Amino acid sequence: NAFEATGIKDFTVPEGVVYLGDYAFKGSKLASISLPESLTTLGSFDGSGKLTVFDSCTSLNTITVAENNTSLAAIDSILYLKEDGVVRTLCYYPQNKSAEVTIPSTVNNIAEGVFSKSKVTKVSFIDGKSALNTDGTEGDLTVGKSAFEGCTNLTTVSLPNLVTVPSRLFYGCKALTSFEVDNKVTTIEGAAFYQADQTKGTLALTFEEGNDSNPLTIVGSAAYSN
Repeated sequence: NAFEATGIKDFTVPEGVVYLGDYAFKGSKLASISLPESLTTLGSFDGSGKLTVFDSCTSLNTITVAENNTSLAAIDSILYLKEDGVVRTLCYYPQNKSAEVTIPSTVNNIAEGVFSKSKVTKVSFIDGKSALNTDGTEGDLTVGKSAFEGCTNLTTVSLPNLVTVPSRLFYGCKALTSFEVDNKVTTIEGAAFYQADQTKGTLALTFEEGNDSNPLTIVGSAAYSN
């Protein structure tokens, strides 16, 4: 908790540092941070699946990572984890960043609560592909529960290769008008769209044409309730 609740606004982590501990910047005034090539670990994830190192950093909107870092990457100030040098997990989105987000096609995991209560407006993937492998094939996309919960500016989301629409995914996303997935979806979990689309009319839930025999299970009576 080295910088917890401090007035620090801009910080460069020195080269040679390999680990930033849990809640290191919790509640600080941090607005921008630069992470070195040597850094491999950013604390842990809390019980709701959120990265703890920047907990309650409501002013943070700029993140950079040294180009040759083999574990982490920052693209448009969005933080990703790498596997074997390839960007795979979207693990942190600055709450104070207002943007349309285009996610790299190699990403196969979006962490729990990662966009929760942020100012994000639109989310899609490069070339409409996700979980892209080195051989050009695509795998499955996993999205954690509450990933977009409370994103009141969010209007449009496209999540190719998603299999399960997790619980509380769009809980309270009152401006949401379009959610596009393909025919891999088999499950929509409870409260996935609860209190979403309350002010903008009808939410368009679009499935790509294809496997009409793919079974779809809706878990929980409140999946679509307002």
